[in-house]
Amino acid sequence: MRKPVKYRIAFLIVAAVCFYVGTLFLPATLPEITFSLKSIWANTQWRNTLLVTLAYFVFLPVLYYFWIIQIGKQALWKLLLIISLSSLVARYNYPEQLAYYFEFITYLKYPIIAVLMVIEILLLVTIVKALWGLESSLATREFTCWNNTKAIMFMKKAQKKQRS
Repeated sequence: MRKPVKYRIAFLIVAAVCFYVGTLFLPATLPEITFSLKSIWANTQWRNTLLVTLAYFVFLPVLYYFWIIQIGKQALWKLLLIISLSSLVARYNYPEQLAYYFEFITYLKYPIIAVLMVIEILLLVTIVKALWGLESSLATREFTCWNNTKAIMFMKKAQKKQRS
């Protein structure tokens, strides 16, 4: 198995475990507190939510960058995939006080799918054109070679007739 494939499988396992463990640690509701680092860290529910948020939006994207984009030599824009996935998981698993911040994902889902479908169709058309163009150029080259061979044979016959 190639090295990029191993890292993709490893990332898939790490992401699945991270999302699963994150759902276990997230509380159903969050208590009202004053927002300071000291008060967030003192409250267990807020601390767990902060740690899960760091795992979803810092740890996983950084891991994706190094394992998938750098090792697999992928495009940088694909980092948006893991951030979108983390936002989707956050939308459905975070406590209600924070989940509504990720509501925008549901509105963007269909336009993003439409854009991706257009890109895939354009890619498919480009590949098919390239394949047909390659095939027709090969056929033209073979035909040209065949005609050149026939022409050479015809010229040799004509030369033999002139000598005799």
